[in-house]
Amino acid sequence: MRTAIQIQRSVIFAFFIRELKTRFGSYRLGYLWALLEPLGHILVIVAVFGAMGRNSMPGIEYPLFIITGLFPFFFFKYVWTRSAEAVKSNRALLAYRYVKPLDNIWARALLELLIFLIGFVVYLIGLATFGIEVMPHRPLEVFCAYILLFIFAIGVGIVSGVVCGIFPELKKCIPFINRPLYFISGVFIPLSVVPEKFRVYFLWNPILHALELARKNYFPSFEHSGASWLFLVMSSLVSLFIGLALYRITRFKLLES
Repeated sequence: MRTAIQIQRSVIFAFFIRELKTRFGSYRLGYLWALLEPLGHILVIVAVFGAMGRNSMPGIEYPLFIITGLFPFFFFKYVWTRSAEAVKSNRALLAYRYVKPLDNIWARALLELLIFLIGFVVYLIGLATFGIEVMPHRPLEVFCAYILLFIFAIGVGIVSGVVCGIFPELKKCIPFINRPLYFISGVFIPLSVVPEKFRVYFLWNPILHALELARKNYFPSFEHSGASWLFLVMSSLVSLFIGLALYRITRFKLLES
């Protein structure tokens, strides 16, 4: 007889394989699309800022700077948006006794984590072939910043999955929030270039804290501008607590809806 943890692990793994096939099976380029999409963003950003003459930072290769912000942001973005669809797209499977609404959210988050890790490593190897130093200055601190971002994304993903599972129409609001986040999360510019009087508003964004702290420990010459480990840790834990608590309260409502 299998334990409850073993059953849930099997269900999440089944969802993971299902999401892997449905996510990339419909594209001709298949799994390669996960690498081509960020490449388009990187080329456009480097070209635009290169034309403006603003892509030079002392001791930092700008393509590497972009990669260390773009991949983590994409990871957060896709955990959030795909978790919002998790309950609705798998509603028929919830009729099975051992399938819970939260299982597919975990599976989608783990898939995005896998895509992030593979894509990040592949692009670092690509830059290394051009003679760019890609090893972080403090690997452990960089790893911690990205792990905290992962926890924050999971919390936001669970909240969006629960809320959109009960009120599906709210899913349409997510793109309107995602677009501004792309520009205020420090993906292609550091916080140090933002006028000081506006930084306090930017620092309410936990994603910005994660990227700034990761880059601070990735590049020795990166200028640190107010990002806080305490704020990032608290934001991650609070988002996860709110997500799990909200799911606990509404889990029967999700099954009924």
